[in-house]
Amino acid sequence: MWAVLLNSESAAAVREEGTTARIDGAELRRCLAQEPNDPVFESLVLLPLISRRSILGVLCLAYREASGPPSEESIRLTQGVASQLAVALENARRYDEARRLAEQDPVTELLNNRGLARALDRELARSRRAGSSFSVVIMDLDNFKLLNDTYGHAVGDQVLRQTAGVLKRVLRRSDIVGRQGGDEFLALLPDTGTANALECVRHLRDALSTVGFSVESEYPVPVSLSCGIATYPFDGRRAGELLAAADANVYRSKQKGGDCVTPTQSAERGDEVPAGVFTVLEGLVVAVDNKDHYTRRHSDDVTKYALQLAERLGLSSETVRPLRIAGVLHDVGKIGIPDHILRKPGPLDAQEFEAIKQHVSLGELMIKEIPDLSDVLAGVGAHHERWDGTGYPRGLVGDSIPLLGRILAVTDAYSAMTTDRPYRKALTASEAREEMLRAAGSQLDKRIVEEFLVILEERGLEAEDESGGEDFAADSASSSAA
Repeated sequence: MWAVLLNSESAAAVREEGTTARIDGAELRRCLAQEPNDPVFESLVLLPLISRRSILGVLCLAYREASGPPSEESIRLTQGVASQLAVALENARRYDEARRLAEQDPVTELLNNRGLARALDRELARSRRAGSSFSVVIMDLDNFKLLNDTYGHAVGDQVLRQTAGVLKRVLRRSDIVGRQGGDEFLALLPDTGTANALECVRHLRDALSTVGFSVESEYPVPVSLSCGIATYPFDGRRAGELLAAADANVYRSKQKGGDCVTPTQSAERGDEVPAGVFTVLEGLVVAVDNKDHYTRRHSDDVTKYALQLAERLGLSSETVRPLRIAGVLHDVGKIGIPDHILRKPGPLDAQEFEAIKQHVSLGELMIKEIPDLSDVLAGVGAHHERWDGTGYPRGLVGDSIPLLGRILAVTDAYSAMTTDRPYRKALTASEAREEMLRAAGSQLDKRIVEEFLVILEERGLEAEDESGGEDFAADSASSSAA
């Protein structure tokens, strides 16, 4: 009924001219001639919803009893209501549009990294409720840098758009696909196990192989993908775990020469395939969390902040991938630290501090078992080095500290400061900010600190933590090793 009224000639005039109109008597009966039931009202007043000189729609007020024309006071009142509604609608529309643009990659019009992160969180929540599995597929275009260098970024963008078109065409309507940045795409496949994900990726690669990416040369440029698959819950139960596992598998695909897909060798129900090295290490992270519940949340936070920093610094996917894995695994060496030290409800003494420092070297020994991940090893081994050379385990100075280690040092310090520990309350965001500024140039790389503080301001992370806390500097020896 309302659709009939709002599509009437009177409503059209209100939308086009921005005037107020009244419908009653014969006109009302004519509008509702096709309706099966008699209306429960006798007249209508239609008012335009106007915001910023644009007519957004029509407000319809219904009267049960016939009456004369509405009074001027009544019209002014309803126009005021319509004006407020129009402003609210316009604000909601602008907010939705801003969020859409904030989560959309401008080149391919797929979801960007932020949009994919939100989608992954939603899919995790859905799969937990339903008790179902889903797969994460990371796809890296082979030799894309060479293509960009040879033909230019305009051609590179064209190839990205064409690849995005193939992905959207081949994937199911329920699947979610986006561009993580650079030459990397990510797909979420709901209700899909590893075997079906492998079949899906094969279809994608077959479809790409039949597409001719024509550029300046006479012959089409071939485009291929190196892919990695991780499946919930077998390869991880958190976003960081799944992404890191899928990234590790992309590494393996690259090592095989590219143009292939690698799943994690995880053991689904009834599957006798042994767990891969990364899965074993991730299991150790879970074991560490059982010893010290701080570690799991801390690793997630360090990874999240590190990826935001990488985006801010404009790092390539070749750098972001090992950074994500290193963030998840950077504290895996704590598995070898005695429980009474990890859980001590007070500052560590000198001997205990020396013991906990060993978690870096232990972590390096474990990471060495992952083949071809030297950058991950460098990040894990350097996340407690200090810019002034007084860190551990090697006492590296300044730029001699690997970039991934310098990034993890910043995000590790912020996470440590803003998380409750048995021996102190978390600092507020403003207090942590001041400590970060004091540490810049001595403990931490000043440039990376400055960029990180910009991220906190832009994304409102500083408002998330309003709890009080003691002075971090007073117990920095114990917390910086955590």
